[in-house]
Amino acid sequence: MESIRAGFLSLTIAPIFVSSPSSGTRLNKFLASCGVGSRRACDAIIQEGRVYVNNAICDNPAVRVTSD
Repeated sequence: MESIRAGFLSLTIAPIFVSSPSSGTRLNKFLASCGVGSRRACDAIIQEGRVYVNNAICDNPAVRVTSD
């Protein structure tokens, strides 16, 4: 089971993959759709280094993720 941790919030979604630039959902949009905050607020959380994707820090809100 892989997870995304954003600041104080931990979301467990299995599995999460970093996908190619042409497919998937941007990380900031994905976090916003999960109720973490607005996309701009999620941008700030990501850029502060408070988001982990598959147990690695992700500081780029444009990274695309997919559950496939």
